[in-house]
Amino acid sequence: MLVRTMKIEDIEAVADIERVAWGESAATVEQISVRAKTFAEGSIVAQDITGKLVGYASSQLVDQISTKTWAAQTDGGNISRTHIPTGSIAYGVSMSALPEAANHSIGSLIINHYYQIYIASGRCSLLCLGSRLPGFKRWQSKTQGNIKKYLTQNFNGYSRDPELRLYQKNGFQLLWEIEDYYPDEDSRNFAAMIVQR
Repeated sequence: MLVRTMKIEDIEAVADIERVAWGESAATVEQISVRAKTFAEGSIVAQDITGKLVGYASSQLVDQISTKTWAAQTDGGNISRTHIPTGSIAYGVSMSALPEAANHSIGSLIINHYYQIYIASGRCSLLCLGSRLPGFKRWQSKTQGNIKKYLTQNFNGYSRDPELRLYQKNGFQLLWEIEDYYPDEDSRNFAAMIVQR
């Protein structure tokens, strides 16, 4: 599996990956294009051994961590007004993969790529993002517990939430929860702001 910078000719395939992963809330061809034009290094793809694109991620540089919504922190996913070329914090905007790539640890490969170009290189002091919490709705319907309790419960040092657990296993630490971060019913619109140093 190869992780590399996205090329202009990849955009249609990336849009297909986004549609499969996110449905109606997928990034559009225009958004994907604007992200790449604004900050080419931040748009990356995962390619399998046949050359097929199976994953995509985008990021931007910022100068502070925020409690604002995803839309406010990413210019509605376009990044043209929120990317700061001199920023010392890398902010994860989006990550998606095809279901067929589930057994290839695409998320871990993408996270490692970003770690290398941002943190290991010394370019940035932090890599951060707002993680969805897709296990929260189901857990809350059974327990009536709140988001703080959900985030403090862990098993073997990792969150009970599957998405947050993926990030924790790749070196991220929880900072705080954000209410109304992104429209996601399973997360009840909550997210966890997480960082990797």
